[in-house]
Amino acid sequence: MAIGRQVLTGMASVPVPASHDFVELAADESPAEHPMANTGLYGGDIALLNYLLQDLRVITRQGEVGSTELTKYRDINWDVHGLKRRTVICDRSVRIHNGCLPGGPIGSGTVIIQSTKYWDYDCAPAWTAKRHLPGGAVEVLDSPSEPES
Repeated sequence: MAIGRQVLTGMASVPVPASHDFVELAADESPAEHPMANTGLYGGDIALLNYLLQDLRVITRQGEVGSTELTKYRDINWDVHGLKRRTVICDRSVRIHNGCLPGGPIGSGTVIIQSTKYWDYDCAPAWTAKRHLPGGAVEVLDSPSEPES
């Protein structure tokens, strides 16, 4: 396997495969040796993305009425239910979803995940994979949505 670069994870350096070395996963495949790629995680990820979408909708509406200035590359801070927004906790594995939001950010649609890339840094060399979801996933992977006609 060709090694594309080294990634520092904590105290150790983990070799990372070149981008052309991504393992291609089937839509319903859950590799046991890489639990971060389990298809059962889509439900929680989609729920989190939809929760974050609420924040986007609030900020967008505030920008439309002029109560918040929306400027590229500028931090925007706000409270939700009296709580400051959160930070993201990272670990040694990464899932990056690519998808769409029918109706745009102001609409009432849910996030549809169309593909996912995975990086698992708990092994050496790091394991990388990608998965395409024909029709997309809106809840759990066991129930991909039907393509719209």
